[in-house]
Amino acid sequence: ADSVGRWCIDITVPRGSRTYFPALVYPNWEEIEDPGLSTSEQVISVLTILLFAGFLAYCAILFLPLRGATTVAANYLFLFFCLALGATRMVYFILLLVGVVGDGDEAVLDLLLMDLPTFFYLSAVSVFANSFFFFVLRRGGQREIRESRFWASLGFFNLIIYLAFVLVLLLFILLPDGTHYYCGDRLAEPSDISKNVRIFRLVYMAVVTTIAVILVAIVLLFGWTIWIRTRSRTILHVLLGSLGLLFDCLAIFIYYLINQTSIYMAMVFWFAEVLPLGLLIYLLSPLRHKLWDKAHTRKHGSTVQSRELPPPRTQGNLYRSSSLPMLAEASTG
Repeated sequence: ADSVGRWCIDITVPRGSRTYFPALVYPNWEEIEDPGLSTSEQVISVLTILLFAGFLAYCAILFLPLRGATTVAANYLFLFFCLALGATRMVYFILLLVGVVGDGDEAVLDLLLMDLPTFFYLSAVSVFANSFFFFVLRRGGQREIRESRFWASLGFFNLIIYLAFVLVLLLFILLPDGTHYYCGDRLAEPSDISKNVRIFRLVYMAVVTTIAVILVAIVLLFGWTIWIRTRSRTILHVLLGSLGLLFDCLAIFIYYLINQTSIYMAMVFWFAEVLPLGLLIYLLSPLRHKLWDKAHTRKHGSTVQSRELPPPRTQGNLYRSSSLPMLAEASTG
């Protein structure tokens, strides 16, 4: 017996002796290929690819340049993060469908394409978190805020999280492979690299989820303050949309915790990413701004300013600049 009480008998058995040794593997076991995705899993993958392709087209169409529409730099930054998320998800499921990503040698690529969109999601919501924070800070024109502070705060946050993601990739590459347990010349118990991967992903995903909770809390806290002031349904829609980030991170954390690989995880992305971000894209789109302007022009006879934006009081007001996301408030809510 070995050191842990398991019997390990080193014998030589000729190939093709299954009659006497029913536990033997097939002679060509090394050549057996992974069966790949089942039919239902392939359907889910194709649907996910099509959904994210449609999401990318939807974003591009809503942000087509329109004559007379307001151009807001932060809105297009939010668009960029959404496009990056959608494109990465789509590429991941295409590679998954053709069997390129998975465990083993492709684990680093799997980590990159699976988890990077979550960081894009963090960046997208950080645009609203910073905007609402500076909005409340500047409320009523009581304090002058330079536009550069908004961009510096947003840039610093994104620099930190993407440097952290690069560090995660490097640490992931350097993870030890573990040791194999051999019974003679037979590999009786292969080292489970996925154990190291699972623990590593759980720890860092817990950190990411904590960051997501903080971001969403900022959006909810300052967004609620703005809503009390404006009673804007659009602000409520933004608050609901930002919750998608929290659900997304929690779902991925639980996925790693369960440690049960399933393509059906893609369905979580449908409801935690595509739907909330699709709503936020619409709220920030030039098309909605133009429709809102037209509706209020017909109703009041002149174009009025969104209730989210206080009237300009001094030159260089943060809310007249191109930094803060502008949310057109339709008269229908």
